[in-house]
Amino acid sequence: AMGDSRARGLARRCPIDVLVDDELLIMCLAHLGSTRDLCKSSVVCTRWRALIAGPMGRRLWETITAGAADKHDPDVFEMMRRGGAQCKRLDLRACPLINWSQVASRRSYCPEMQTLRGLDLRGKLRHLEVERLQQLLHDLGELLRDNGRALQLLDLAENQLCPSGVEAIVDGLATLFNRAGALKKINVSGNNIDGHKAEQLACMAVRHPTLEAFCEIPMKGIKANTLAEADLRFENIDLPGALALAKLLPNNRSLRTLNLLHNALGLEGARAIVRAFESSSTLLSLCGLEPGMTTLDLSRNFTSSVQNRHLTSGQATSNLDMQPWDLMLLCADTKKGVLRRSLTSLNLSGTNMTSEHVAALAEALFPTAAPAFYGSLQTLNLADNRCGPEGAIALAEKIAPSADKASQVDKEPNVGLRTLDLRGNPLGPRGRAAILGALRSSRALTSVCGVAPDVTAVNLSASGLSAEDGRLLAGELAGHATWTALDLSGNHMSETLGQVQCFHGIMAALSNNRCLAALNLQDMEMRDEAAVVIAEGLTWMTSDNLSSLNMSHNPFIGGEAAKFLAHAVLGHPTLRDFGRIQVRSLEHGSVAALDLTGGGVGIPGALVLSELLTRPGSALASLRLDNNGVGGSTRWRDRQEGVRALGEALRGNTALTSLSLRDNFIGPLGTAALAAGLGHGDVLRTLVLDGNFIGWDETLCGSIEYELRMDDEEAGGVAALGVALERTTALTCLSLRSTHLGPVAAAALSAGVCASRSLQTLDLGGSPMLAPLRGIRRNGTVRTDSAGVVALARALAGAASLRIVNLLGCRLREAGRAAVLDALQRSATLVSVCGVPPDSTELDLSCSRLNLHDAELLAGEMTVLEGAGRWGLVSLNLLQNDLDFDGTAKIVEAFERSATLQTLCGIVPGAAILDLSGQDFHCWDAMLLAADLAKRGSAASSLHTVDVQLHGSMGPLDHQERALHVLESAGHLCRTAQLRSAPLRLCGTRLDVRELDLSTDRDGGGLSPANALLLAHDLKHSTALRTLDISGHGLYDTNEQREMRAVHEDARPTWAGATEDLGALAAALLGASSVETLNVPDLVVLGAALAVNSSLHTLNLSGHALMLDLHTDNDVDNWCRDTAGVEALADAVGRNSSLRTLILDNCTLDGREPERFTDYERWTEIVGMKALGEALQRNTTLTSLSMKSNFIGPRCVAELAAGLRANRSLQSLDLCDNDLRSSSLNDFELVDPDSNGYIEDLAEPLLPLELLGRSTLHITSLQQLDLSANGIDGADVEALLDGGVLRGSLHSLRLSDNALLTFTAEGAEAFGEAVMRSAALRTLDLSLNDLQPAHLVGLVAGGLLRGAVSTLVLHNNALGGEGVLDDAVAGFEALAAGLPENTCLRALDLSTTHMGPRGAVAFASAPRLGRALAAVDLVGNRLGPEGADALLAARKRTPSLRTLCGLPPGAATVRPEGRPLGPWGAVLLASDLKTGAIGDSMRTLHIADQEIGTDAGSHDVADGFRAISGVLRGCTGLTELSLRLNNIRPRGAAALAEGLALSRSLTSVDLLGALEDLGAEGAAVLVEAFQKSDTLATLCGLEPGVRQLDMFEQNLGPWGAMLLAAELRMGRRSGLLHTIDLQGNALAGRTGSSGAECEDGLRALVAAFAVSPHLASVSLRSNGIGPKCAAAVAQWLAAGGVSHPRLLDLRGERDHSPKP
Repeated sequence: AMGDSRARGLARRCPIDVLVDDELLIMCLAHLGSTRDLCKSSVVCTRWRALIAGPMGRRLWETITAGAADKHDPDVFEMMRRGGAQCKRLDLRACPLINWSQVASRRSYCPEMQTLRGLDLRGKLRHLEVERLQQLLHDLGELLRDNGRALQLLDLAENQLCPSGVEAIVDGLATLFNRAGALKKINVSGNNIDGHKAEQLACMAVRHPTLEAFCEIPMKGIKANTLAEADLRFENIDLPGALALAKLLPNNRSLRTLNLLHNALGLEGARAIVRAFESSSTLLSLCGLEPGMTTLDLSRNFTSSVQNRHLTSGQATSNLDMQPWDLMLLCADTKKGVLRRSLTSLNLSGTNMTSEHVAALAEALFPTAAPAFYGSLQTLNLADNRCGPEGAIALAEKIAPSADKASQVDKEPNVGLRTLDLRGNPLGPRGRAAILGALRSSRALTSVCGVAPDVTAVNLSASGLSAEDGRLLAGELAGHATWTALDLSGNHMSETLGQVQCFHGIMAALSNNRCLAALNLQDMEMRDEAAVVIAEGLTWMTSDNLSSLNMSHNPFIGGEAAKFLAHAVLGHPTLRDFGRIQVRSLEHGSVAALDLTGGGVGIPGALVLSELLTRPGSALASLRLDNNGVGGSTRWRDRQEGVRALGEALRGNTALTSLSLRDNFIGPLGTAALAAGLGHGDVLRTLVLDGNFIGWDETLCGSIEYELRMDDEEAGGVAALGVALERTTALTCLSLRSTHLGPVAAAALSAGVCASRSLQTLDLGGSPMLAPLRGIRRNGTVRTDSAGVVALARALAGAASLRIVNLLGCRLREAGRAAVLDALQRSATLVSVCGVPPDSTELDLSCSRLNLHDAELLAGEMTVLEGAGRWGLVSLNLLQNDLDFDGTAKIVEAFERSATLQTLCGIVPGAAILDLSGQDFHCWDAMLLAADLAKRGSAASSLHTVDVQLHGSMGPLDHQERALHVLESAGHLCRTAQLRSAPLRLCGTRLDVRELDLSTDRDGGGLSPANALLLAHDLKHSTALRTLDISGHGLYDTNEQREMRAVHEDARPTWAGATEDLGALAAALLGASSVETLNVPDLVVLGAALAVNSSLHTLNLSGHALMLDLHTDNDVDNWCRDTAGVEALADAVGRNSSLRTLILDNCTLDGREPERFTDYERWTEIVGMKALGEALQRNTTLTSLSMKSNFIGPRCVAELAAGLRANRSLQSLDLCDNDLRSSSLNDFELVDPDSNGYIEDLAEPLLPLELLGRSTLHITSLQQLDLSANGIDGADVEALLDGGVLRGSLHSLRLSDNALLTFTAEGAEAFGEAVMRSAALRTLDLSLNDLQPAHLVGLVAGGLLRGAVSTLVLHNNALGGEGVLDDAVAGFEALAAGLPENTCLRALDLSTTHMGPRGAVAFASAPRLGRALAAVDLVGNRLGPEGADALLAARKRTPSLRTLCGLPPGAATVRPEGRPLGPWGAVLLASDLKTGAIGDSMRTLHIADQEIGTDAGSHDVADGFRAISGVLRGCTGLTELSLRLNNIRPRGAAALAEGLALSRSLTSVDLLGALEDLGAEGAAVLVEAFQKSDTLATLCGLEPGVRQLDMFEQNLGPWGAMLLAAELRMGRRSGLLHTIDLQGNALAGRTGSSGAECEDGLRALVAAFAVSPHLASVSLRSNGIGPKCAAAVAQWLAAGGVSHPRLLDLRGERDHSPKP
C-alpha cells in the first residue's frame, strides 16, 4: 500500500488482488512490520479491506498471528481504521468484547488515543468474569495513564464492579486525575465503590482543577458559586458522588435548592450530605423544596410521571420507593423548617415506607421539643406503604401523646393535622388501636382513612380497600355521626373472615349514626356471612334518614343469607331504594313499569321484588330483569331461590302482564319453579326467558347421561312449561331464544303448545334442537334427530291460537323442515315459522347469523305462503349472513317466483344509489344483489350506482370468481334490459371525474383481487379519467393461497395465472386512452398493455410487492424470487414513449438476506434490477425515477448504475432508504469483471457507489440525486467523489440521515473541496448526520463556502459538540470566518444543531453573514439572551439577511413545527416578523407548545412574550394567534397583555393549556386586556357562533377557567353557546387527592354560566371539586342559575352511576 498519488494508477494497471489467493494474501499482510501501517494506508484495495474486515479475514488473521507479539484485536483495528487520528469520542457499548490487554501490551499501537477526547464504557463491563474484568480494568488504567492526556469525557457508570475491579479502576483513575489536565466530565456511578475508595475518588474529584461534572454533579457551578438550584433526581448518584458533593456544600454561598431524591446515595452518603447541609447557611432544601410551598407530593404515581419527563432517551429508570436515605434528606429538610409555616399537605403514598421510616418522619414533623413545629400541616398521606404496628404506635404518640408524656408539652401537638391516610398498611391490632386512640383523643384529627374534614358524603369506591382497611374505617366511623353517605363500592375484600369482621365493625359504628342516608356496597364480592352481618346491622340501625342501600352486583349472596337480607330491607322503616329497586314506590303502587336491565339485583333483589309483587295495591305491569343474576352466578347456578320466589309471586298476580328474564342463569329447576306459578289466576301475557340454560347443563352436555337426565327432569323443566301452557289462559307470547333446547325439550314442549288456548307467538330461535343423537335409546328404540321437531310440528298444526313461530337458527334437517312446512300449510292460524310478523311489509334479517338450513326454511315458507296468497313482505334484507351457495340459490329461486317480494337486499324503492362499501360483502351477497338487479320491476330497477367491496377473506378463489361472474352478469343484464340509460356502476365510480383516489391512505380499507374486476367494469366506460390511485392495497393472492397452489400444481406459478382477474383491470385501464396517471400493482398483463400505451404520463407502483418469495419443487425450505413481473414491467418501460414519472417506492426490490439463497444464481433480485437498468438505457422520455425504501443494497445499485450511464433524459433520481453503504457488501457482492460494474476503459473493479458516481457523469440531464437514509459513511462519500458525482450537471444532492459522523478531518476537507469545484451544484443537504464541530471545520476549510452552493442544509447535527469540549464552537467560528466574502449562499439551515449561547456568539462574530444570504434557520437551539442579542446585531450588519428562523416569503400562516422555539427563538421570530421577513401576508401565527414561557432552568422568562407583544402592536394584518401550551407565567402574561390590548387587527387568541403557574394575577391581567380590546373576540380560540364547546381534558386549571369565564361573560363568540363539556380539567386546582383546592376559577365560571342565555348543558365531571367549589356551585343554583341549564353533571372521576 502506498501513500502517494502514483499508487492508484499502479493498482489499476496491476490488480494483484485478483491473482493472489485469499489465504496467501492474509499471510502476506500478516508479515508487515506493524499493523498500524496497514491501518493508516491512504490507498487500500476494496477487496483487501473486505477480506480483513470480514469473518474469514479475522479467523485467518488470528490463526496466523497466534502467539506473535504483534497480534491485534480486530474490533479495535476496525474502529481505529475508521476513526483514525481525528477520533474525538469512542462509544464502545455496542462493540463486541474488546481485548484491551493486547492493545495495552503495545502502547506504540495507540497514538490515536493521544487525541481521544471522550470514552464511553457505560454498562459495557457488567457481565464479565472476575478475572477477566480485573485484568481488563488494569490494562485500561495503564492505557489511559499513558495515552489519556487529552481525555475530557469518561463514562464508566453502571458496570457493577467487583471489589478487585473497584480497586483496579480507582488506582487507574488516580493516575488519570494527575495526568489528564483537560478532564471535564467523569461518571463512575453504579460500580459498588464504597469505603476508602469512595473517599479517595471524592477527594481527587474535588481537587481536580478542570473537572466540571463528577457523577452528574455540576461541580463547576457549585465551586464558582454561580448555581442557585440543581435538580439531580434519578441520576443514580451513589457514595463517591455523595461524598464529593458533601465536601463542596460547606463552601458554597449561592446554592439554595438541591433535589437529591431517588438516587443511590446510601446511608453513609446521606449522612455526609445531611451534615454538610446542616452547616450550610444558604442551602434551604435537599429535596427540591421551595419556601412558600403548600403542597408536597412525593407519592409513587406523581414521582413516576416526573421521572418519565426527566429521563432522557435510553436512560434506565430508577426505584420509585422511598429509600432510607431519601427519608433522611426529607427529615433534614423538615427539621430545617423551610416549609414550617406554609406546608399544608404532604403525600408519601405508595413509597414502600416501613415502620422505621414512619417513626423517623413523625419525629421530624412533630418533634417533642417543638410541638407546633409544623402547625400548618393539615393532610398527611401515608397510604399503600409497609407501616407496621411499631410505626403506627410511634406516629400515634406524636399525634396525641399518652397521659404520662402529656406534661412534657404546653399544649396538644400538631394542632393543624386534620387528615391522616393510613390505608393499605399492615397496621395490625396494636397499631390500629393506637391510631384510633389518637383519633379519639386528638381535638384536630378527623380521619385516619384520608377523608377530608368537611366532607359528609364519603366516597371510597374502587380504592382498593382491604379487610384491614375496613376495620380501620369501622373504628373511624364510630366517632363520625355526621356522615350522610358512604360509598364502598368496587372494593373486593376476598377474605371471608375479614369481610365479616369489617362489616360487623362498620354496621356497629353506623348503628348510632342518625344522619346516614345512603350506603353503597355494590360489587364487593360479598359472601353469605357478610350479607348476614349487613342484614343484622339494618335491624340495629337507629338512623331515621337511611333511604338508600345498594348491594347490587354481589352474585355470591344466596340461600338463607339472601332471604334474611331481603327481610331486613323490607322491614326497615325508612329505606326507599334497594339498589335500583324503588321499594317504597312499588309498595305504594306508584310504579307501573320497571326496567332493571344489567342492574345486578341478584337473588336478594329478586326476593325483594317477589314480596312487593304479592302485596296488595301493587300496580307494576311490566318488569325487565335482564342480566341480573336472578338464577345465581356462573359458579353457583343451582341457586334458584330468586326464580322460585318470582314463580310464587306470579300465583294470583293481578297486575304484572310482562316479565323479561333474559340471561339470568336460570336452569331446568328454576324454569320448573317459574312455570309452577303460571295459570293460577294470573294475568301475565308476555314471558321472555332468552339466553338461559333451560335445556342444557354444562357438566353433562353432549353425553348419554345428559339425555337420560333430561328425560328424568322433563316434568320439572321444559315439560313444566308445556303443562303451564295448557293451564294458562292469559299468556300470549313466550320467548325461548338461545335456551339450548334439544330434541327431548322440543318433544316435551309440543303437548303444551298444541293444547294452549291463548299462545299466539312462540320464539324458539337459536336453539339447535336437532343436533344428531348417537346411541341414545329409550324403550328400546333409537331417538333420531328429527323426532322432537316432528312432534313439535304436529303440535303447531293443531294449535288453535298460535300465529307466529320462529325456528330460525334451529338447524332443521330435511325431515324436520318438511314437517314444519307441512304444518304451516295445514294450519288455519299459523302465518309464519320464521318469525315474520303478519302485517309487516319490510323485514331486516341482515347480520342475523342465518345459515344454510335457515335459508332453506325461509325459502320453503316463501313458497308455501306465496302459493296460498298469504305472503305479504315487499322488502327483505338477507345481506351479511352465512347462507352458502345452495341456500342462496333456493332463496333466489323463491324470490324469482314471488309476485310480491321486490328485493332481497333491503333496497328502498326508487333509490338511485346503493352504498354497501362499509359492509363485508360475501359471495352469496353478490348472488342476492344480482337477483335484485336482474328481476324486472324490482326495487332495484332505478339503481344506477352500487358501491360494494367484496370481503377479503371469503374463502377459496372459486368463490371469488363466482361472485365476480355473478355481478358482471348482473351489470350485463341491466344493460340489455335497458332499465337505465347509463351503465351500472358496481364500485360507485363517477364516470365523469378526472381524478380518482382509492389508495389505502384515503379509504383505509383493502382492495382485494376480487374487487379489481368490479373496478375494471366501471372504468371501461370512463372517458374523462386522467388520474387513478389504488396504491397500497397489495392486489395479490394471500401467501397461503399462493403456496397452496404452488404445491398443488407441483410447479412455480406464473404471474399470468396468479393474477388473471387483475389482468382485466389492467386491460380496462390501459385500453382507455384518456388515463394519464395510473397507480396499480405490477402485472405481466400490465406490462404488456403499458408497452403500447401512448397516453400514460405517471405510473405509481408504490407499496406493491413486485418480486415475491415463492416455494419451488414442493419444498417450503427452497426459495426463489419471482421476477417475471418486474422483468415485464422493465421491458414495457423500455419501449414506452409517453411515460414521464415512474414511482417504485417500497416495492420489495431488495437485496437483503442473501444467506437465504444457496448460490449466486438464485439471488434473483440482481436479475430484476439488471432488467430495470437495461430499460433505462432504451427509454428516452422518463424524467423522474423514485425507488425509495426498497433496500436494494450496493450490489443492485451497481446493476442500476450500469444502465443509467446510457440514459439521456432522466432529471431526478431518488434512492432514499436503500442501504447503499459499502460496508454491507459480502465477499461475492463486489463488482467483479463478469458483471456490469466493469466499464470498458477500466481494469479495476469498483465500489458500487463509485460506479454510481461515474454514471452521473454520463447523464447530462440529471439534476437531482437523493441518497438519504442509506447508512453512507465517510468512505462511501469518498467513493462517490472518486466516481465524479460532483463533476457533472448535478444541481441538488441530498445526503441526509446517513453516517457521515465517520468523516475524518481529511475526508471532510476533501468533500468541501469537491463542492467548491462543482460549477453546477446549488443545493446540498447534510442534515441528520450527527456531524461534529471538527467536520464543519474541515468542510469550510476545504472550500464549502467558496463554491456555487446557494442552499446548505445542516439541520439536526451536533455542530455544537457536547457543550463541554474546548472546540464546541470551532465549527461556528469557521462558518463566521468563511461567510463574509461568500456571494452565492442564500439559505442556510442551522436548526437543532446544539448551537447554544457560545456557538451563537461565535457565529455572529462575523463582520457580515455573507453578501447574498437571505435566510438562516436557527430554530431549535437554546441560544440564551447573549446569543440572541449577538444574532440580532449580526443581522443589522447583513443587509441581505431577511430571516433568522427560515420563514418563507409571502406566507399567510407561520407555524414552526417539530422544533421548540424557546424564549430566545421567539425573540428571533418576532424580529423576523417586525422587519417584514414575509411581507404583509401573515394572517395566522401558530406557535403552540414552543416552550416560550421557560428556559432550560424552568425559570419564568418573559422575553419571548414581550417580543411577541411587540409584533402584535406593529402587525396590522395578523388576525389569529395560538399560544397554547406555552406555560405562561405572571411576567409573561403582563408582557403579552400589552400587545393584546393595543392590537388593531387581532380577532382570535388561544392561550389555554399549561397554565398551572399563571396565577390569579396573571389571569386578571389577560382578562383586563381582553376587555379593553376592541377587536379581540376570544382568548380561548373559539370559533364564531359556536354552539357546542368541547373542552374535555384540556388542562384548563383554575386560571384557564378564569379566562374562559371572561369570554363567556363578554359573549363575543359564545353568545349562542348551548352545551359545554369541561370534564377532567382540574378546575378546582387539585394536584392530587390531597391537593389544595382553589375556588377562584370555578366561581368565575359559574358566574359566567348565570349570564349565558342559551346554555342548557354543563358537564363539570372529574374536576376535583371539593366543599369550597361545591359551595360556589350551590350559590349559583340557589340564585336561579338552574333555570337555564337543563343538565348539570357533577359526577366524580370514579362515579359512573347516575345520581338523582
